[in-house]
Amino acid sequence: MKIALGQIKVKAGALQENLAAMKRMIDQAKQEQADLIVFPELCVSGYLLQDKWLDQNFVETLQQANETILSWSDSIGIIYGNLSTGPIHGIEKGRDGRPVRLNAAWFAHHGHWVKKMNQSCDGRTIKHLNPDYRIFDDSRYFLSGLEIQHQVQDPKETLSPFLFEADGRTYRIGVEICEDLWSEDYALDVTRCYLDQGVDFLVNISASCWTRGKELARDKRIIRHAAGRDFVPLVYVNCCGMQNSGKTIAVFDGDSTVYDAQGHRLDGCNDVFEEECRLVDLTSAGL
Repeated sequence: MKIALGQIKVKAGALQENLAAMKRMIDQAKQEQADLIVFPELCVSGYLLQDKWLDQNFVETLQQANETILSWSDSIGIIYGNLSTGPIHGIEKGRDGRPVRLNAAWFAHHGHWVKKMNQSCDGRTIKHLNPDYRIFDDSRYFLSGLEIQHQVQDPKETLSPFLFEADGRTYRIGVEICEDLWSEDYALDVTRCYLDQGVDFLVNISASCWTRGKELARDKRIIRHAAGRDFVPLVYVNCCGMQNSGKTIAVFDGDSTVYDAQGHRLDGCNDVFEEECRLVDLTSAGL
């Protein structure tokens, strides 16, 4: 399978500019005959938007963008990050009494939302582990999958692999969102939940701020996951550029990377804060 890493420079609140950047890379990936293109976490809207998430008109505009991206998936699979709203597993309201908001990964192909193994919430999966430290305040704005677990009581209900058809084969893909990879401090190991369901490979979409040594810490985290049983190739896609949280300015280096089943780096994009669309053949990862 050929996967394009869509490392775009996400601009906070600039929906039309972000969509235009995605469209350019989708067109490039189609020309290069990629089966799938992967974009970062909340790439449609930007990540660090603070109380902009409470603007219902903005939220509705983001939902409309999903239909636009769906129309671009005529000959390629597209995984990307965008807000999701509306009832999920019987939950209609968030902690603030507003319609529930979810940090989601969306998956479109052939103009349809990709099915999941458990046939629930086709086309989307949600972030399970919300960071609430340093500049992050995710639980103020998003209901997490970990909270929803208290309702469904079975991780496989909310962490079901996608079923993606390419090369005459159906791939089981586990999609994580950023912090889901860093499960050591949480009550749920998202990666292990997917591995236990026999996924062929993992995709992690991120808006991971650069800090000194961050890439080394991430490599070590993946090596620890791979030290367990039945690890699989992992595709990590991060945004690049700069976003202003209202409290501080965060920078994103990119460094989107494909790891093999032993947790070793195989290929990826630049880590110098620049956009790049890079095609990777997962046969080199042993898939």
